[in-house]
Amino acid sequence: TLSYFDLFSYPLNEEEVFFWLPAKAGRQEVKKALEELRKAGKISVKDGFYFFPQKNSVEQRKKQESEAVEKIKKAQKAARLLGLLPGILLVGLTGNLAMKAAKKEDDIDFLIITRSGWLWRSRFLAIFLLELLGWRRRPNQKEVRDKICLNLFLEEGHLALKKERHDLYTAHEILQMKPLVDKADAYQRFLQANFWAASFLPQAWGEKKVKSKEDKEVTAVSPPIVEKILAGLQLKRISTHQGREEILPGQLFFHPQDRRGEMMRKYREMTENKKRP
Repeated sequence: TLSYFDLFSYPLNEEEVFFWLPAKAGRQEVKKALEELRKAGKISVKDGFYFFPQKNSVEQRKKQESEAVEKIKKAQKAARLLGLLPGILLVGLTGNLAMKAAKKEDDIDFLIITRSGWLWRSRFLAIFLLELLGWRRRPNQKEVRDKICLNLFLEEGHLALKKERHDLYTAHEILQMKPLVDKADAYQRFLQANFWAASFLPQAWGEKKVKSKEDKEVTAVSPPIVEKILAGLQLKRISTHQGREEILPGQLFFHPQDRRGEMMRKYREMTENKKRP
C-alpha cells in the first residue's frame, strides 16, 4: 500500500493504510505491522503520516490538501449545475483531486453516469453548459487550471468496465471517486457493476459499498433521432483530433493523460525490487 501511494508522492496515515490495504486485516494488525516496519527502519513517520525514509512528502501533501480546498468548491458548484441537466444521474469527482492531492495548475476530472439512451445528449448539454461558463477543458489546451475535464461518460446500462481495465490502478480510481451528484442510486449501482474491484481492495470496497440492494434493472432504450444525430456530430468532431479517446457501447473515455499503464509498470518494478534480498 505504501509502495503504491509512493508512486504519487502521497504519504498515508494509519487509517488510510488500513482502508487501502489490498487484503483483509484488522486495524490492530495494521498498527502493529506499521510499528514493526518503522522499528526496522523500512518506513518513517512524521505528523502521523507514513512514508519511505528516502522520500518525505508530508509537507507536499499538506500543501496539496490546501490547494484542493478551493478546487473542490468549484467542482461541487459545477457538479450541481451539471446535475440539473436532463439525463445525468451521477457526477463523480475523480483523479488526484478526489484524494485532495491537487496542484495549483491541475484541472478537475469528472465521471458522469447518464440515463439509458441519454449518453450523447448528456455529453452535448454538459459541454454546452461548461463552454458557456468558460469552465471546460478543451482538447490540447495548455492552461488547464481549474478547468472541468469530462473524461468519462457511462450509460446506466453499461456501468461495468471491460476486463482489460481490471487492475489495481482502476480499482483505486473507482473507490477513490467522490460522488458529488447521485440520483437513482447510481453510485451504488456503479460499484456493484464493478464488484471485481473488491478483489484488489477489499477493505476500501467494504467501506464504500455500505448498501446492499438488488441491482436495478435497466430497460434497454432505443435512442431517439436526436440522440443519433448528436452521436454522429460528436463522433465526427472527435475523429478530427483522435487521441486517447475510446468509444464503446454506452461508454466514452477521454483521457488527455492516461497514466494507468505507466503507473502499473512502475508499481510492479517497485514491488519486485522490494522483494529482492
